[in-house]
Amino acid sequence: MESLTMDKSAVDVIRIENFASTMPKWDPESKNQRYAVVDMGSNGIRFSITCLAPPRTRLLQCLYRERAPISLFDALSSSSDFRFPQHVIASVAQALARFLKIAKDHDVPFHHISVFATEAMRKANNAVDMLKAIHDATTLKVHVLDGTVETLFGAAGARSAFSKLKGLVLDLGGGSVQMTWMDSTVGSGAACEFEGVVTGDDERRVENAGQDSVELEEYEVAAARAGRSMPFGAARMTGVLESGDNEAIKAAKTDLHSQMRESFIILTREFQALREMVEGLRDQSEGLDIHLCGGGFRGYGSMLMHSESVNDTPYPFSSIGSYRVGGEAFSNIKKMMSLHEEAGDAKIFGLSKRRRRQFPAIIAVVEALLAAVHPAPIRSATFCAGSNREGALFMMLPREVRETNPLPLIAPKASLVDMKITEDVIRLLTSATPRELVGDSTPTIFSLGLAPMFVQTIWSRPGGDAEYNAAALLHEAVAGNEVAGMTHIARAVLALTSAARWEGVRAKDFGPVERQLWKGLKGVTGEEASFWCVFVGTVGMCVSTVVSAWPKGEINRSVRFAVAVESGKKHDKVVLVMQVEKDSAVGLNLDTLGGAFEKVKIENDDEKRGKKVKFSVQIV
Repeated sequence: MESLTMDKSAVDVIRIENFASTMPKWDPESKNQRYAVVDMGSNGIRFSITCLAPPRTRLLQCLYRERAPISLFDALSSSSDFRFPQHVIASVAQALARFLKIAKDHDVPFHHISVFATEAMRKANNAVDMLKAIHDATTLKVHVLDGTVETLFGAAGARSAFSKLKGLVLDLGGGSVQMTWMDSTVGSGAACEFEGVVTGDDERRVENAGQDSVELEEYEVAAARAGRSMPFGAARMTGVLESGDNEAIKAAKTDLHSQMRESFIILTREFQALREMVEGLRDQSEGLDIHLCGGGFRGYGSMLMHSESVNDTPYPFSSIGSYRVGGEAFSNIKKMMSLHEEAGDAKIFGLSKRRRRQFPAIIAVVEALLAAVHPAPIRSATFCAGSNREGALFMMLPREVRETNPLPLIAPKASLVDMKITEDVIRLLTSATPRELVGDSTPTIFSLGLAPMFVQTIWSRPGGDAEYNAAALLHEAVAGNEVAGMTHIARAVLALTSAARWEGVRAKDFGPVERQLWKGLKGVTGEEASFWCVFVGTVGMCVSTVVSAWPKGEINRSVRFAVAVESGKKHDKVVLVMQVEKDSAVGLNLDTLGGAFEKVKIENDDEKRGKKVKFSVQIV
């Protein structure tokens, strides 16, 4: 693009080679940790302000976000010579001026503001006119991302929402779609995971993170270089499909399928893990995991969520970030298209009128993806809230921060004494759980890293009514802000476990509204996992009955557990004995305490073994 090299004062093109020197530098010792990012995408211009203050830098806490509904791709498509009209240039400059004012209102330093442009700006014949207008209105410099860096930022944005990510990553914007493979479980350099809760030591680890220039390393740069950006975004494909030119439509779809297939083949050549996985796949239980970001794919996820019912209730979460479906549901494009057509002009949550108009184009891209990976089955599809903005911020951070497990950072910062008590309580809860029945693959507060957060809730509402507390904890799980690491399954597990601590263990323990919510959350976790949520939550309730306030010493001096498993023909019986120190047992109603687990069970059927709990209390 010759036009982009004409005025270096107004634009820089970000490539893999100059990424580190072009991006703002993150300094953990800076007094101001607010960063603003503008993503001038083909479908709209998005702006956000994020706090990167230690020790919770890894969470990428968003303080403000806004979108200007200006489609740069539509503006180009309406022009015969692929130029931005003057009124669009003026509107974009005004939008950027507004964003700059908002950034100043939120005390974002000017050198912490980044502006990116993608496919539309790469293709426009008068891109330099747009960039000059923005510079004149704001003095901001626009960075145009080449396709490789756009792939990197999209994949890193998806990665930022999870503690680990392994799978195909695709980003569907308005002008282009990117595909790559990312595996954060290998080659991650000096990876670190904070255990327990945030302490002063943890804070210093983040504050002392490397302050040298950011370097692209290992799996991120491998994903960016091997990935491919293809010119088949939702807006671009919509224009083709609505043209009425059957030959052009056929040619575009053929080209889309060809490039998507070629991209996947390249990835299998570049990444041994992917190649071996594809060669060894036999069924969907062993299939590919894909992670999808960008507005186009999120629109497809919103349609899937609209259609999903769990335990005869609507899907309990409204946020698309971390929404996960099985491969069979994801691959049913005929059903999704039928739902779109049957809905007509009716509003579908998460889908704007513009996205509904683009839905046939989105279907075309999904269809090409399915054909590209065939015959390998898709095991799961996870929709990601992360975008280029989150990806850019994520890649500004040093390796040791990027590879930090975000979940422990969500819990309130604790003193060393509180951390020791939290760890003691976690060990106590773990000692009550039979390991032979609960594997690492079962979603629990232990396997998901949620135990510190649950411990914080055990003694957090002692003055509230039990029924109200249980109901409130369910609503908190659904209404809480999107936070890195807090997937839908994690929210559901924490909600069911915390509600059970307040004796909310069955649907009938809740009012009409919360009853539906409880059923929905249980459907997200599955029957097996929900049993262990209720089991562990009830253990927490028993502990809080004996130790009524945050422990001041070693909790195992007051209460201990012994657990065993008895296998029967139809049921596994968990035999749990709670040993209470005699001074702590003064005045306890042992009959009430002993009946705590009467409602905790799974009835057996033809597909699964049942589970029951035999619980007793001993005074020692």
